Amino acid sequence: MPAYFDREDYNSNSSVNISSIPEITYNSTTEISVSVSKVNMTAEPTIYSITYHENDSSGIAVSGTIQTITRTTNPFVISGLTPGKQYGISVRAGVGSSYGNYVYRTFGMPLTYSSAGFSGIPIGTTIPVSSKSFLRLSNNSTNPKDYSVAYRTFESITLPATQVSLSGLPGYIQESLESYSTSHYAFGTRLFFSSIIDRVRQSAGLGFFVDGQGNDGYYILIDSTETAGAVNKKEVKICKVKGGDIRVLGDSQKNTITSLNGVYAGRSYDVDVKVKVNLTSIKISVYINGFLIEATDSSGFIEDEQGKDILNKIIKPSKTVALVSKHGEVIFDYVHGTQITKKEYDNSQFVKNIYKGSFSEDYLNMGFGEIVYNNVSEQGDASKLDALDEFGTSVREIRKVSLKYNGGPAYPIKFSTGLNTSAKILGFKVSNFGGEAYVLNNSSTLTPLNDQQAATFYLYGDTIAPSGTLEYKEDTLSDYINQEPIVFESSWLQNLSDVQALAKWIKNSVVNKGKLIKLSVFGNPFLDPGDIISVKYIYQGLDGTQKFIVTSVSHSFNQGLETEIICRSL
Repeated sequence: MPAYFDREDYNSNSSVNISSIPEITYNSTTEISVSVSKVNMTAEPTIYSITYHENDSSGIAVSGTIQTITRTTNPFVISGLTPGKQYGISVRAGVGSSYGNYVYRTFGMPLTYSSAGFSGIPIGTTIPVSSKSFLRLSNNSTNPKDYSVAYRTFESITLPATQVSLSGLPGYIQESLESYSTSHYAFGTRLFFSSIIDRVRQSAGLGFFVDGQGNDGYYILIDSTETAGAVNKKEVKICKVKGGDIRVLGDSQKNTITSLNGVYAGRSYDVDVKVKVNLTSIKISVYINGFLIEATDSSGFIEDEQGKDILNKIIKPSKTVALVSKHGEVIFDYVHGTQITKKEYDNSQFVKNIYKGSFSEDYLNMGFGEIVYNNVSEQGDASKLDALDEFGTSVREIRKVSLKYNGGPAYPIKFSTGLNTSAKILGFKVSNFGGEAYVLNNSSTLTPLNDQQAATFYLYGDTIAPSGTLEYKEDTLSDYINQEPIVFESSWLQNLSDVQALAKWIKNSVVNKGKLIKLSVFGNPFLDPGDIISVKYIYQGLDGTQKFIVTSVSHSFNQGLETEIICRSL
């Protein structure tokens, strides 16, 4: 991101003043396309005057390289540039022979090289190189506008659908405004600042939606506390880089409580980012070792330093992710970028970091008394390779853990590392009296197995012990029924659901099945013992669905025939 932007004051007599940064699109390593904003113009320009030249390491024009050209179209193309060189460009718009203000910016032409699958823009003679286990980026430039950049594309990122609308300005200065379908993404890396005594000022970060040459995009920059304190800035900034202009977005860090404080060398920092693209806005949620910082960028008109309206546009989503070094030396362990679902984005418990280690799918076969190591990820997971890049290989430690229970026997289930994704259980055996497990450190750094905080390691299951007394009382069906208590005790029931099930069975299958009823009814000579009848008498809890067998019938005559029966429930 080597860039610098400057602008002359508005010419009060001109109708074609340029309001914002010329946008540069890289067509190749030797050709660019330049677009100039017409937001604050009151007339359509008829000509553009362009002066460009090569810059030295101090940002001074190299003698003999200055060229001035004119163009009548916007955007316009400049070709014949040298890969790897730094340039400055000045643009003015005019009507006839009358010109407005000039706008100046610097830019770097890409010099493609390969480093652990990355390409990038070198600063001076410094080219990012990858060691056996990490990607190292360093930047010793004294120019505060210089950055070392390494970047690559991830095919796991699906770009949102684009709809182009007009910005609502008069027709002769109309500009297009892109709107995007709702999409969600996740990006991340782990970085270390080198612990070097003479290099305490260090700064680095992660970029996403970066253009094809590693320049424009959104960047999360992390400054060491020494670096941030030197300029009275925050340790973490969410920046928007466009056309050489680096603008810090307003974020959720408003005071010491809501700000991340204390970034030091020799420590690892996990940078996990969730992004929501919705129409003309981009919401960015950054987690630094779990600490949340949020910012939003939206398209629309904003006021510049000179009080003029300029059209702010969100960065066009891309598949490119970048790693940067601003000061000192930084080491990167991995980088990932992928599309996620709305459910994953909305879930606050969603694990942003998809990195699980190179060997997270390996396991040990401990059957038949042998220990066989199975590496199932040698060929790689295609979907994982599209979304993740780990820099090199490293020595991994496998640790054996054995334990015996302090108390009596138990019923174990399995070992677990909890939320610690840097450790993987390759295989384990458990019994009622103990267990053993083989655990793999699948990260590229030292990983605590159990630090009583984020990293945990435990064996969970059930202990074998008396369950205690479980009591349950089953209510009667009706208040009018004579209650006859039945008590059943058992030492074999160990949970309340079994106790309840047994009580209901006794009530329905034993107590209610032996119910006797004596009835006096109208004279009915057709009733005989053995007949099946139903009885409806709500006050006794009989709703007409219960069946009874007649066991006794007697008839009497007193001012009419009367029948008395005795029946038993079935």
